[in-house]
Amino acid sequence: MSRFISSIVVKTRKNHKCFGCRAIIPKGTKLEVITLVEDDIYRIRTCEVCKEFEKLLKAWEFEEFFEGGYPEDERWQEIKRKLEEIV
Repeated sequence: MSRFISSIVVKTRKNHKCFGCRAIIPKGTKLEVITLVEDDIYRIRTCEVCKEFEKLLKAWEFEEFFEGGYPEDERWQEIKRKLEEIV
């Protein structure tokens, strides 16, 4: 089981890959870095599109997630379009 260590906002000094979609996050981008410990130390970085998707999933968790899947609303369609552009 993973254990949460920290969450900080940084400005990247080099390119990174998004944990969610694997797109390149360019040098100089401000983003949240989450540090976890399992067998090793992991630092998770996500792009803005995946971060928005994460927020949407958290909202659906309480609304419709357990009632038959993800709703096909405008927010989801916009995020889906952005992900298709970068992946």
